[in-house]
This record gives sequence, C-alpha cells and structure tokens, in this order.
Amino acid sequence: MNNENKVDYNKEVIEKIKEETMSHPVPDSLSPDNMEEKLKNTKVKSKYSATKVLGVLAACFLGVLVIGTVGRMIIGSNSINQTLAPTKLADSSDSSEHVNSKYAKSYEDISDIINTTNKHYSQVMDDEADRITFKSNSNIEERSAEIQENAGDAATNDDSKSSSSQSSYSETDTQVKGVMEGDIVKTDGKYIYTIGKTPTGACINIHNANDGKTERLSRIMLDDIYCDEIHIKDSKLVVIGSRMKERKDQNKKKTRFDYIVPSYETIISVYDISDISSPKLVKEHIQDGTFRTTRLVGNYLYTYTSYETFSYDCVPDKPDEFVPSIDGDLIKPEKVLFVGSTPSHSYSVVTSLDISGAEHFSDKIALLGSFNTYYMGTENIYLIMRENKSTVKRRTNGSSITKYSYKDGEFNFEADTVVDGMINSPYYMHEYNGNFIYVYTTTGDRRGTSNGLCVMDKKLKLQGFINNLGVTETIYSSYYIDNIAYFVTYRNTDPVFAVDIKDAKNPKLLSELKLPGFSNYLHNFGKDMLLGIGESGNANIKLSLFDIAPNGGVKEKLTKEFKETYLSASENHKAIFVDEERMLIGMATDNSTDINPSSQNGVWYTVFNYKNGKLNTLHADRLKKTYDVEDVRGIRIGEYFYVVDVNNSDEIISYKL
Repeated sequence: MNNENKVDYNKEVIEKIKEETMSHPVPDSLSPDNMEEKLKNTKVKSKYSATKVLGVLAACFLGVLVIGTVGRMIIGSNSINQTLAPTKLADSSDSSEHVNSKYAKSYEDISDIINTTNKHYSQVMDDEADRITFKSNSNIEERSAEIQENAGDAATNDDSKSSSSQSSYSETDTQVKGVMEGDIVKTDGKYIYTIGKTPTGACINIHNANDGKTERLSRIMLDDIYCDEIHIKDSKLVVIGSRMKERKDQNKKKTRFDYIVPSYETIISVYDISDISSPKLVKEHIQDGTFRTTRLVGNYLYTYTSYETFSYDCVPDKPDEFVPSIDGDLIKPEKVLFVGSTPSHSYSVVTSLDISGAEHFSDKIALLGSFNTYYMGTENIYLIMRENKSTVKRRTNGSSITKYSYKDGEFNFEADTVVDGMINSPYYMHEYNGNFIYVYTTTGDRRGTSNGLCVMDKKLKLQGFINNLGVTETIYSSYYIDNIAYFVTYRNTDPVFAVDIKDAKNPKLLSELKLPGFSNYLHNFGKDMLLGIGESGNANIKLSLFDIAPNGGVKEKLTKEFKETYLSASENHKAIFVDEERMLIGMATDNSTDINPSSQNGVWYTVFNYKNGKLNTLHADRLKKTYDVEDVRGIRIGEYFYVVDVNNSDEIISYKL
C-alpha cells in the first residue's frame, strides 16, 4: 500500500457531517410514489422477482439515506474536493482535484465516523419503518427468508458481455479477456457443472457430456447456503455462496429495517475434482458481507461483498460489532479506506485467494462506503459509488470512483475522484491505452437528463470528454470494441451512439442512429456487426443486427421481434449465448407463443443462426419445469448444444448443431 496516502481524519469533516445530517431531503427517486411507479414499469416474471426488487430497494434506501445527505455536502464543497462536471468543463481547462482518501489508524477512527453518521439516521429509519405494515411476526420471518434466498441476486450487477467463442467449447461470457466471471452453469469441455436448489439450501451437480448424451456423475450438497456462482480452473471447482449470520450488534438498539436487511456472510469453498465422481473439499473460507460478484484471473479469485453494520453506539474496544471479518479475523484498520468525505455504515470488502493452494487469503481491503458497481481489468479495479448533490434549484447525481491496481493477489491504492453523472453498469466502463473511459447520465438539469463520455488518465485526471448526447434520454446499454464506444440511450427513441476514444484528449462522435424502442444488451457479433437485444417501439422483444463501418458508422441491418415475451437479458447478460465463430445466438424467453403457437405459454430457449443475411431459428425448446428465464443457460461442447435449466438439471436438452 502507498503510505503517502495515509493522513489523519479531519475532525472538521465530522463536524460538518453533524451539521449536514440535521436537514436532509430524501431523493425523489426513493419517494413511495416513485418507488411504486418503478415497480409498475418493471416486467416481473420470476417467482421471486418481487421479493428481489423489495430487498434491493430496501438496501438501496438505507445506503442512499446515509450517502445522499453526506454526498450532498461532498460534491458541493470546494474545501474538500472539486467535482468533475463534464457538462461544465467546456468553460475550463482545469481537471478535477482528487479526493483526500485516507486509511484508518485505529478502530476508534472507524467507530467515530460510523457513530457520527448513524446517530441521526437511527430515528429517521424508525420513522420510515412506521410506514411499513407487518401483519405478523411470521410474515416478517417469511419475508426475511425469501430475501435471504435471493441475496446474491442484488448484484446485478449484471456484468458480462464479450465473445467467448472457442473451437472446442463455450465459456461464460466475459467483459474483459482473461478476467473470468462466475455463473450458475459452467463447462470444461468434458463435464457440465450446475448450481441446483434443494429444500435445505443448494447443491452442485456434475454431469458428463458425451456427443449429446448426459449423465449425472456426482452431487455436492450445500446445506443452509444459497449458491451464487461457480468457477472451474484446472482440477479445482470453486463454489461461492451466502447465508444469513447472527449480527454481533443484535442486543443493541435496532430499527424495524433490521428485519428486511439482515446480515450475511459469503462462503468460498474450493474442491479438488481430480476424481470427478468424488469431489473433495480442500478449504472453506468465510468473508463477511452480502455477495456481489467474483472474478478469476490466473489462479487468483477476487471476491466482492457488501457489509452493513447497524451499530449506533460503536465502542472502539468492540470492533467485532462494526468491522467486517475474514475467516474470523477482523480487517485491520490500515486496510480500511475512508473514501473522500463520504462516511457510511456500509463497507465494500474485496479479497484475493490463490485457489491452487487455497490455504489463506492473499490480501484483503475494505472501503467505507456503499459501492454499487465494479469494473475489473487485467491490472486495475474500479469501484463506483453513487453521490448525490441537492440545492434549492436542482438535485443532481454523481459518482465516486476509487481505483486499485492489483498483481498476484496484492492490492495497491492508486487514485480516486468524484464526478458528475451516474455510472450504473460495469459495461459503461473500459480501459484503453492505459486510460479509463466511462459513459454516464446526468440528472437535475433544466432539460432533464443528458449523457456523455469521459477519458481519464492513470491517476483519474480528466483527459478529454464529449457531452450533451441524448438530451432527455438515459443510457440503457454500452459496449466497447477497441477504440470505439457504442452506447444506447432511450426515452422516446433509441439513439445508438458511436464515439472514437483513440485521441484521449478529443473523443469524437462518429455517428448517431435513431430507432424506435431500445436495446438493453449490446454485444459484438462477428467481425463487423453489433448485436442489440431489447424492446421495440410497440413493446415487443427485438433482436437487431447492426453493421458497424471502420469509420464508426452504425446501420441497422435486420431485426426480429417476439410478441409479449420476457427476456433473460433484461436482468442478466450471462443468460445470453453468443458464438461469433458459428454465428449463433441463444436466449431464454417467456410466453414465446409466436415460436410455436400450438404450445402452452412458458419459458422457451431458442437458438438462432445468422446465415445468408437472415436470422434463422435452429431450435426452440419449451422448458416444462422452470419458472425463471434467468435460471437457464445454453452452452456448446464440440458440435453439440446443451440447454441447461438449473431447476431441472438432470434433464438437459441437447442436439447436434
């Protein structure tokens, strides 16, 4: 770690927090009316989707409640830092100053910040809880159990889109080449590994796959664990799951929000699968916090969790009540980073583990703040946290960006800054020629919303930008191919923008294509095409293929629509199968009656191929037992295609391509 970044925490900051927290407006987006409207506009098909939404909104409310008020002070305070506002930079050549991040020197430092921030919100959360009507204690317990089962899904992050086509078998789509992502189904070209659900928890099913024929060889039972992701590396199977844990602060003052935001721990289990019929547990590790996501680079597994503490009277000599632990050991103060001036009761915890030995974590860090989005390149990690700025005339949203470099499992802090605009997805971010690029949406302007792109150097200092794109629109998806950034905005039309980032100081808008509807999924498809999946102007699901010219021009080549369907890509990009080598697209949809009108409505998995300028349906299979399109994956092994429903993985559909 860079010791030069360690400074004493400024007491003036704490005093300013006290002043600011006495009068804070809850963001309009979190008002009951707007919450209800958002839920109405959300297509929910999953059995647990409503619960997922409630759980996520509850967690977001608590996080934003704290961050919103403090963030309002941070972005607007020149004495602490200067906000990078791309919409105003045309009037100034100055780049943003960097936030004065610092490491804790003691647990007392941490307790002071959490206590100062939480005292005011203890009463606020109790007041908000009064608005919620619980019919009975059993209803509370039932709701908590449902949220526990789906805790890992809040990460939606949603985070994987890049070609993974290989001649022998397909791999999980990855955003960055060489940075593997976990999923619910994996293959190593010989076996199929799936996450399953049991009445008492989860299981891992291992099937052989031989010329389209499958047979289950073994099963690993995981009692009291909700399984989130798996990874396969050489002779190792890594299983990542989560479970509810007893809160250390349970005897302290609580609010009724405690019942819908319980405490979790993430379980990382490494198995030796040299004998595929009898997997052996090598080591189990426990990381505090709700599971967010993982990445596997070489032999190192990087795990991201979010840890909440609700102690309102933290005592320095009882750090186990407000500091996350790893394998039972509390994270040391010097590993806890105060990000800018945004104290919070939430931590983002990141660990590294060499799975070849799996004995001990290689490194661990904790950032005091509610980070919601992560981007991991081959050398650097970027963590994004929402910031809010409110004035009498306007309310705007910003983002805090914190950068760590990593190598062989060791983390090193590099830089951080605060910028205007929201960076809502890993796919809005990219690294090119050593620079960090992101697309963003700003709110609060008199015109409503607008969008732009920024290029930053290694120390997160602004190099160049382009702004005021898609005014009144919001970014729905983004995808980078080398030096070209493609992104889609939507309100009434679907503009597809292409921006050249080769010249870091002068990003150039190459084209803007306007279409009805929107695409919330983008993926390169072949050498000179872009695949878009989303919704048409008449609310049908739409597949679009775009021609992309060397000069950045974008032209819609063809489209295919489905009536009244719900698409797996809407919530999880990993559910889409793309094989550029064979020009194949696979996806699960619900109520796809146009594929086979004589069948019952339900979940279907359809495989398309692109040939002779047309998208053709190769196979369409109705999955009889699944209730959630997110639980279905398509994989290819050799010349055979397999459709796997994790709710019924013993009946894998297969056919020859």
